Amino acid sequence: MKTALTELLGIELPILMAPMFLVTNVEMIVQAGESGIAGCIPALNFRTIEDLEKGLKEIKSRSNKPFGVNLIVNKSNILAKKQLHKCLDMGVNFFITSLGSPEEVIKESKRKLCQKSGRPWGRWHHCCK
Repeated sequence: MKTALTELLGIELPILMAPMFLVTNVEMIVQAGESGIAGCIPALNFRTIEDLEKGLKEIKSRSNKPFGVNLIVNKSNILAKKQLHKCLDMGVNFFITSLGSPEEVIKESKRKLCQKSGRPWGRWHHCCK
């Protein structure tokens, strides 16, 4: 099935597996990708930045399918900026944000993509301005 979402994320079906706090795990993300959908895992399911990195590495070692990370972006999440930058450094495909403005996530994601490519990003060429 071809839709704007399947084309954007490179998935077979226009379905996102919801990020479920304390439920979603690495195995679920891998199986979602292998099933043709995109899974998303809450960053807070990993209690430390080191655990987040370990989990992202495991997902990437077991699957080349796209997946996302859910970030809590309000002040209660004191790890939000570190989580965001770790995810960007590790090449997470997309973000779902919760409990606040996604402005910082959007800004940093665009900056990283433009920095990585050395030029404006695809059809969203205005992102680097």
